[in-house]
Amino acid sequence: MNAAFILIPVLILVSGLVAFIGNVVGRSIGRRRLAVLGLRPRYTAQIITVITGMLIAIVTLAVVLLVSNDARQALFHLQEIRQQITQQEAQLRALQVSDIIYLRDQEVLRTVIDGAEPPAVVNNRVQAFFDLAAQSARQRGAAPGPDGEAVRMSPPGLAITDVAQDIVERHTSMVVRMIATRNTVRGQPLEATVIGFPNRLVFSEGETIAVRRLDGAASRQQVEAGLLELTARVAAAAKTRGVISPPFALASSPPDVRLDPAVLLATLDRVQGQRRPMDVRVVALSDTYTIEVVGLVRRWAADHGVDAVLVGDQTGAKQVLNRLSGLPVPVTSVRERGTTLLARRRYFRDHPPRGWRRFLPLSFQVPPEPYDDYAAVVIAETYLAQKSGAGPRKTPQSRTRSR
Repeated sequence: MNAAFILIPVLILVSGLVAFIGNVVGRSIGRRRLAVLGLRPRYTAQIITVITGMLIAIVTLAVVLLVSNDARQALFHLQEIRQQITQQEAQLRALQVSDIIYLRDQEVLRTVIDGAEPPAVVNNRVQAFFDLAAQSARQRGAAPGPDGEAVRMSPPGLAITDVAQDIVERHTSMVVRMIATRNTVRGQPLEATVIGFPNRLVFSEGETIAVRRLDGAASRQQVEAGLLELTARVAAAAKTRGVISPPFALASSPPDVRLDPAVLLATLDRVQGQRRPMDVRVVALSDTYTIEVVGLVRRWAADHGVDAVLVGDQTGAKQVLNRLSGLPVPVTSVRERGTTLLARRRYFRDHPPRGWRRFLPLSFQVPPEPYDDYAAVVIAETYLAQKSGAGPRKTPQSRTRSR
């Protein structure tokens, strides 16, 4: 029941009671011709009437504040309420001009972490993942909130140790994704959650993903439309089997399935050349996993003119080399031992410690942000030095960080 239905009648009755008492006192003073503070009885009666009116206001205000929390908030926290309204209006204006840096359900970052590795290694990888996600969010325009955090995890209290423990308990290769839980406006903290699931084999090499019968006697437009429909079937089958959406897309988006234009034209010509109905099958060229590294590297190689793909020779190198063996560019294993230490030195050369950290030996310090990009540069320099016949580079020549 609404409190107003009780409060309003009570206020009316109390005000009437105070007015009645004031009237009785005033009349009694008038009849007895009493004086207060030496004033004449008429003025004394007027003072009693004024005091009665003041008592009515005081009693009314006291009852309202006692009963209604909203009234107390409005009276004593009005300035804070106005500030909140101003912030909400600013967010609304930002939404109206589409200044949104993350949509609800959009991927912020993804990685693959092997749960079979030692717990300390898994924890470090999860820590690096969270740090890189926060760095990425800040670069896109997210700002720290009153708690100083640019990324707020949902549910509240979700910690790095919780995610790392879950991965260790699964004891298998895990896909870890950070997903925005609401639209994020520039200048506001990002609210996100972390989900993890096994990076399992989806399609085996040579497995038929989808098939469609096309009539080679039909028009070229009809055959082309049939091939495009076959592509849609492949995307649907990939999503059903567990292949996830492209990086940074909505988590609910379909997998990124593309047909090579040259293969599409060749298939189109071959179907029409047969001049009869025939089955067209889409077959997996290699083992395909939930996160498909091969397709991503293949796309980078085509889009950016990659001359070679370098793979460090440490943890998981053999499996990665096997999966990348079908690429149209050379895939080379490079000695990785010691690159972490060299990358750390390179980082501190470009970003010297400040404050009291200047007095600590660099061997006791760890960069405050992920520095895998420095490790990649060191690996590339090692490969180029070996290729040219020179020894590996010991000192960096550039102070510009690669991104």
